[in-house]
Amino acid sequence: MHDCKITQIGSCICTGEPLTAGGPDVLRNPSFPFGSWIHPGLRMARTMDPLAKKIFKGVLVAELVGIFGAYFLFKKMNTSQDFRQTMSKKFPFILEVYYKSIEHSGMYGIREQDQEKWLNSKN
Repeated sequence: MHDCKITQIGSCICTGEPLTAGGPDVLRNPSFPFGSWIHPGLRMARTMDPLAKKIFKGVLVAELVGIFGAYFLFKKMNTSQDFRQTMSKKFPFILEVYYKSIEHSGMYGIREQDQEKWLNSKN
């Protein structure tokens, strides 16, 4: 078998020979229209290495945890002014992201309401 690419369906770029049924380097690809023939070097791998599967699953789980964590954090900050005050003390940069995101969505005045309440509670 040789490494080559197909210039057009049915011919090899290396030799120019037509790819036909029965040739040792050619496999039938039923997913192509009209029963086209392809070179085996162009097939996609159908199996993944077990380590790659574990890494893929780990990354997928981490992304899902991050998405749901961000959703629940936003929901908690959106419904609790006391929680926003806690966030302003411990993680002010996260609270700033919250304020910018709600202002970007067209809801203004939350930041000012929080600052007013927090100033009044100190007095």
